[in-house]
Amino acid sequence: MSAISLPTSLITFAQMTFLYIDPGTGSVLVSVIIAFAAISYYYLKSFIYEKARSIFKRQAPIHKSHHRIVFYSEGGQYWPVFLPLIQELDRRDINCTYFTSDRNDPGLSTEFDNVVYSYIGEGHQAYFALNRLQADMVIMTTPGLDVLQLKRSKKVRHYCHIVHGLEDTSTYSPYGLDYYDSVLVNGEHQLGVIRQLEKARNVPAKDVRIIGSTYLDLMQEELAQNQSSRLKLVQDKDTVLLAPSWGEKGFLSRFGDVLIDKLLKSGFQIILRPHPQSWKSESALLKRLKDNFSDHSNLVWDHNHHGLEAMRHSEIMISDFSGIIYDYAFLFARPVIVIDFDIDPSKFDMNALPSKSSTLMKLIKNDKIGYRLSESELGSISEVIEKVKSSDRYSKQIAQLKNSFYCFPGEAGQRGADFVEEVLNSLGQGMKKAE
Repeated sequence: MSAISLPTSLITFAQMTFLYIDPGTGSVLVSVIIAFAAISYYYLKSFIYEKARSIFKRQAPIHKSHHRIVFYSEGGQYWPVFLPLIQELDRRDINCTYFTSDRNDPGLSTEFDNVVYSYIGEGHQAYFALNRLQADMVIMTTPGLDVLQLKRSKKVRHYCHIVHGLEDTSTYSPYGLDYYDSVLVNGEHQLGVIRQLEKARNVPAKDVRIIGSTYLDLMQEELAQNQSSRLKLVQDKDTVLLAPSWGEKGFLSRFGDVLIDKLLKSGFQIILRPHPQSWKSESALLKRLKDNFSDHSNLVWDHNHHGLEAMRHSEIMISDFSGIIYDYAFLFARPVIVIDFDIDPSKFDMNALPSKSSTLMKLIKNDKIGYRLSESELGSISEVIEKVKSSDRYSKQIAQLKNSFYCFPGEAGQRGADFVEEVLNSLGQGMKKAE
């Protein structure tokens, strides 16, 4: 076979090109390459958006259809927040749509007669769908509506936020609730903070309703069932639950190795329940901890969507600024050890408040909900645990706080559904019953 011959002029050009490029030409060439890359990026972006649009058009529930009520969940850990409300609306034959950004959301495997479920992707894909919704009412746990990527759709008539924990909303990023029409809260402390933020920013007052806590109601029901444990625990050891928040200020990032090592050497059974966001944002940290303590049978990791089982099987909990402190205190009236922390208020809505702190931070500072542990006391953590366990001081204080923080126990689903019906009726279309 004969070799392929190239034109002499082409070979000469190639040789000249690789031999020398003067600075001026090089600069132009770099500019051309950058411009080409930018054009390619925007063409690719447009192509992807067009494909996404065509996919969503085939999935008629998102864009083409007008929805009565839409629930949106960022992840399966929020399903217990929505479930009692959805359950009650279904009982009343009111049509709902449940969108989620979690393929493993337990809500997707739950069947109700009047509820349609759909996975709509994560991140930009989810925002693309949500920003173009057609609905009378959208209910979300997601803060930051109309602040960054999550925009108000012009075809949604009412946006409602439902809080997913007992901590107040001053721990949200700035302007977390400013552009919602209504908020469903657990107690007076959350209502009060929302009103303070509205006044500080001079924004219109939202319709804020105290309905109680949907997910705590659900946990109370599950506790009554007394289900068998799925956690492999060493039965003859005192059990400590480690339930940190996530990020650089959480105690797992700051001194997780030291604390775990100290507790293990003291003979405690440990249940480690990282914050759900840690599995995404701190995967390297969690892997390192798993590797470092892989040979300890009395360290158990809790991967469940909610921490009820871990809380039930522990005698005491160690946390920082995580909202699970409320759950543990008010469900079990057991003591909490809170490792002292420092938060920059400028990163949160609390920066607009006179106190520059959240309700939980005030309770911890005033020693109301648990023992505040300084970093210098980590070396004597076992002694602190025994001291706190043997005192009934905190259980008495928790009992006094519970009624104002967790209002209307067992009624949140019903009260939330009452509010939803009220909103829909106020929109002037009456109630649409399931066919």
